Amino acid sequence: EDVMPELPKERQGIYVVYPPGKFTQPKVRAFIDFLVMTFAKKGPDHW
Repeated sequence: EDVMPELPKERQGIYVVYPPGKFTQPKVRAFIDFLVMTFAKKGPDHW
């Protein structure tokens, strides 16, 4: 729900940062996959 519809909408990126080359915990990998599935399909106009 848009709390303040009178304000202009700005596009923002979502970034996931984690150490490279190390084992990624399954729960972290699951969260990353969730973010990708949730936000990548819709695009920034629907965040």
